[in-house]
Amino acid sequence: MPKQVRNKTDYPGVWYIDGTGLDGKPERVYHIGYRVEGKWIEEKAGWARRDGMTPARASSIRNKKIEKKEPTNKARREAEVAEKIAEKERPTLSRLWTLYDETHTTRKDRKSDSSRWALYIEPTFGKMTPDEIAPLDVDRWCRGLAKEKTNRGQKDEKGKFKNPDRPLLSKGTQSRILELLRRLVRFGVDREIIVAPRWKVHLPKIDNEKTERLNPRQTTALLEALRAEALDRNAADALLIAWGSGLRKMEILSLSWENVDMASGWLRITNRKGGKSANIPITPMVREVLARRALLKDTPEGTAEENVKKSLYVFPADSESGHREDISRFQRRLRTALKLPADFRMAHGLRHDYASRLAERGESLLVIAELLGHENVNMSKRYAHLSNDRLKAAADGATEAGSLNTETGTGE
Repeated sequence: MPKQVRNKTDYPGVWYIDGTGLDGKPERVYHIGYRVEGKWIEEKAGWARRDGMTPARASSIRNKKIEKKEPTNKARREAEVAEKIAEKERPTLSRLWTLYDETHTTRKDRKSDSSRWALYIEPTFGKMTPDEIAPLDVDRWCRGLAKEKTNRGQKDEKGKFKNPDRPLLSKGTQSRILELLRRLVRFGVDREIIVAPRWKVHLPKIDNEKTERLNPRQTTALLEALRAEALDRNAADALLIAWGSGLRKMEILSLSWENVDMASGWLRITNRKGGKSANIPITPMVREVLARRALLKDTPEGTAEENVKKSLYVFPADSESGHREDISRFQRRLRTALKLPADFRMAHGLRHDYASRLAERGESLLVIAELLGHENVNMSKRYAHLSNDRLKAAADGATEAGSLNTETGTGE
């Protein structure tokens, strides 16, 4: 590379070098030289056209640096690097989320957590540290959640939802969003990344006593539709298992063949809430579905549906986990086709329906809790009234023969 020639200007300590601009045309590059605390420093001041640099402007910059009104280029770069490092290590909620997500990669609700974080927490608090958030900020945000609408539906080219009549967030969804925020703060405090903030997250009180029950006509229509489904056979089979076992959606979709023991008639569920594993009996409906899928699994190469035969999972998919993770689109289509109530939650509703059938058969709350994977019997008490109705009917029947005749006043 030829030696660059320094061209003097009318200003002391200012010179330029002939260079080539971004457009390929000749362009001057101005430099300055000055002494600070006995040390000689040479720096680039800027390009003539690109930065609008002139000899006079370069001289002004030089004077400010001599008077220490501006830092040297080296000091400025070091300060920028230090600022970036400090910002990166600053315990913002975004940093807490990244650390939490990286250290809890196997949690079942990771995908849902990511959505709750990106949609509802990050836009408001992502760039703030917990100690920068005032209690009133949290209160205001919590009130705003009650007015938020769900993220369901398709968006147009401008990013707006095509269906403006989306429902408001349920109290359950609001509670899960708030619980995630509380979890992130607790994670930061436990890891000594932050100190406990001045504010607390209070979860709304939720009435969890709701039970979802299909009537006989709805049950018949549902089972017929699921058995006849052709477009999404996997999702239909998953809901058939939900109807016949009461298992949670992800317990079904993540079920692996190694945890299916058709000979003994048991399923091994390894990802229950609370982290405990459980053995669940294979009911006739579940056996019917698994037997069909097992035949498909063992079908010769090239004739099996999707890649069931190659997978470790009963419901395989081309996903990071290797199994199907979502059937919401199919559930909405099925609910609409069967004209089921808009608030019937399909997979979760079938779980309630299964528990209700157990209660109506007179099974104890302990048995219901064991089969559904409830952490304690209190969670199963919502079905107690169904069992009580059966007991009342039995008691009424047992005493019917001794009831008084209202006309004669005697027993018949």
